[in-house]
Amino acid sequence: MDEDKKKLEEQENSKEEHEEYSFLQETIKDESKKGKRIFGVYLRLAGKAVVFGLVASLIFSASKPWFDGKLHQEKEVIMIPEEEKAEDEIEDDAGVEETAQEQNEKQLKDGNRLLTARGIEVMRSVVSITASATENEWIEDSYDKDNMVAGLIMAENSNDILIFAKTSQLNDESQVKVTFTDGKKYDGTLYKQDRNLGYGVYRVAKNDLGPSTVSQIRIATLGSTSSIRQGDIIIVAGNPFGYPKTVAFGNISVTGNEVSKVDGTYGVVNTTVAAAEGGTGVVANLNGDIIGIVDQDMTDKGAKNIVRAYSVADLKKKAEKLLNNESISYTGLNGIVVPEKIREEGLPEGIYIRHVDNESPAMAAGIQRGDIINRVNEEQVSSVRALNNEIFKATPGTVVKLKGLRQGAGGEYVNIDFSLTVGTKE
Repeated sequence: MDEDKKKLEEQENSKEEHEEYSFLQETIKDESKKGKRIFGVYLRLAGKAVVFGLVASLIFSASKPWFDGKLHQEKEVIMIPEEEKAEDEIEDDAGVEETAQEQNEKQLKDGNRLLTARGIEVMRSVVSITASATENEWIEDSYDKDNMVAGLIMAENSNDILIFAKTSQLNDESQVKVTFTDGKKYDGTLYKQDRNLGYGVYRVAKNDLGPSTVSQIRIATLGSTSSIRQGDIIIVAGNPFGYPKTVAFGNISVTGNEVSKVDGTYGVVNTTVAAAEGGTGVVANLNGDIIGIVDQDMTDKGAKNIVRAYSVADLKKKAEKLLNNESISYTGLNGIVVPEKIREEGLPEGIYIRHVDNESPAMAAGIQRGDIINRVNEEQVSSVRALNNEIFKATPGTVVKLKGLRQGAGGEYVNIDFSLTVGTKE
């Protein structure tokens, strides 16, 4: 019995010892299965990471503008690019051929430089003439504009430089200041004028001129308007915009126009160059020859903002007389050729007188508006230009015989003769 009890106690003790250290028991596992499970875990984590990255990128892209504008509030900095260097400052790459565009741009620049150089050359023949200011007149805003014109250096004699310019805009000032292209200013005096034309000749004593002025002076070369064509490039120089020493470029807009004034018919040089009211100056061709004298008062109100000029060819003969201190003939007549359609309705052929100046030689001779003149000193005249040319030949003080027609009380035209003593308007 004791032996059996002892065995039983030993078995129970062995059982308790086994239960107390059971956590130390070794378990044998399959290592190949364990590796596969770990790889699967990593694979799943990698997939989730990719998905998370894509979602995060989309969210970041969509929300970045909001974060930049709302959270950071950073001011955007605007940078102005550096100016590009001029073509002549950039070294040419050896062996690189110019493109067609580059060649065109170069030709355009060369052309502009040539025009500018020619314009500067023309300006050597142009001066600015300013009327002498009376007391306190020089402080008025309108003084410079109303008392300054451009003049053209047309000739010289042994003592003086002779300048052809508009006198009516200077209110017939006999004492003026003349500024040459070098900026030097000298006293000038009125040499000879024609108030009817509104132009005259000023002179500046050669002995007064400084060396720099003498070196810059260029006597103008006059050109012909008969060769100009629509679209031709022209140079405008002087005071066309209301301030002196201006050079501009444009084109001939139309040819063949004329304007009729008292005792004169003048071709008109029409350009595409803008102008100020009262602008003066000259129009030159590409050779630098003067083809027109700018006068914005010659034209109608609607065209005062575009440069128009008297054809220098039609001013030349009158300018020559003034340069030689001779008087220009004046009658006070302004006429128009009777159109063929009107002649068919019974009006006689000839020059229809549409205006007679008050207190003029024509009025003193008894000529009236509506009379028709067809002969001057027995020479038949069929155009206004022909009538003016015949009058121009006459020396002031001489008598010119005019023949024509006047409408009678019954509507019929009767012959009438006039004896007109040619005058002058200096």
